[in-house]
Amino acid sequence: MVSPSWFTKAICILWDCRGALWAQSSGGDLAVQEMVGTVNTSPHVRHVSKGRILWWISIPVLVAASALDAHSSWGKPEGNPLLRGSGGRFDRKSLSIKLGISAGILGGEYIMTRHHKGDERLANAAYLSSGASNLVGAAVLGVTAQRNYRRVPQ
Repeated sequence: MVSPSWFTKAICILWDCRGALWAQSSGGDLAVQEMVGTVNTSPHVRHVSKGRILWWISIPVLVAASALDAHSSWGKPEGNPLLRGSGGRFDRKSLSIKLGISAGILGGEYIMTRHHKGDERLANAAYLSSGASNLVGAAVLGVTAQRNYRRVPQ
């Protein structure tokens, strides 16, 4: 029997997140609140859009994939000229650039979603597109990390 790899586990986590979004869309706000264990009984229950939930789920997924990619690249020759440190390897300088890029992307998404706060339709579209792009970016970083782990250090 083959044990599941880290990539399979990540897919399972994403599938669970998809289930949370499905539960919210089919059962209303109560389904998501029951999943996290808090039910707001006040008459002023705030609706949380599916796009916003997707965006909040995608942030830790992107951060984890970025951290995994950084770990897999540490001390190895770096193919990206922007991230090459001293001696052409991934080092502290490379990590700080990578963290700065990730923080800039997430900060830009936050500003973009806040800019459309008055229009619920545009805000949901901004959350959905940001969440989707974060998940695609996390998938790319995950595949890159897997390739880096298989590469023999030189």
